[in-house]
Amino acid sequence: MDLGLKDAHVVLVGASRGIGRAAARKFAADGAKLALIARNLKGLEKTAAQCRELGSPEVLCFAADMVSSADIDAAFAAIGEAWGSINVLINNAANSVGTHGAFEKFTDEAVYTEAYDRIALGYVRTTRAALPYMKKAEWGRIVNVSTTSTASASPMLHVYNMTKAALVSMSYANAKEFAPLGILVNVLSPGSIMVEGGNWGEVINSYFAKTGLDPNSPYDALKMQSQMFGDGAGEAVWTKRIGYVDEYGAAIAWLGCKANSYMTGANVNVDGGSNFKG
Repeated sequence: MDLGLKDAHVVLVGASRGIGRAAARKFAADGAKLALIARNLKGLEKTAAQCRELGSPEVLCFAADMVSSADIDAAFAAIGEAWGSINVLINNAANSVGTHGAFEKFTDEAVYTEAYDRIALGYVRTTRAALPYMKKAEWGRIVNVSTTSTASASPMLHVYNMTKAALVSMSYANAKEFAPLGILVNVLSPGSIMVEGGNWGEVINSYFAKTGLDPNSPYDALKMQSQMFGDGAGEAVWTKRIGYVDEYGAAIAWLGCKANSYMTGANVNVDGGSNFKG
């Protein structure tokens, strides 16, 4: 199936690892030109090398922090100068480190303001910077990556969930506002993710050592989650495993492609069935 991505101008924010890197590979394999943004330039360069090998005709890398309007504006100004227009914006940057724990743990309100600044306002900054260039393109897609836990009870993640819920609300408003411009806005809400270094990276890996489970096994990772949270995850996830980054990357590529021409204002769960409501 032709996704209509050959030579499309695609900006991926948060592309230095995990879902962002996987999505970049999917866009690259379909011939898109890529601009990769993250704080970790070394990680971006690794992603860029993989994308070039897969056939992307052009890959640009920009080190930028989501909390800095100056960083974001400078990156998009350079992208605009290079390309003139942007077709696709993938907002994937997020940092959940330090936001995991019981409610009573968070007595320092700076944790909340920093998380909101980085995740919710960070997506505002990138969308605001991209919009003038997206208006110049023949077609446009915005994909905002959230989480399934904004819509279901998920203990010990309330700080992260609050900020992600804010960007979901923004996405719905933008979907209606941008539709007359030919820009479709959708949300991808992933379930639990297998990333480099094990499930959920540095946030959760310490729990594996306590359980004796393998952090590199998606089946063990689901068992660990169920034990740690006591949330019945093992029964709720029909696939009996946690998702691989490439599975999420493929879903992002579909939401962000030209062939996806009629979906906007949607929040798509990719979670092995754990958020099925029926």
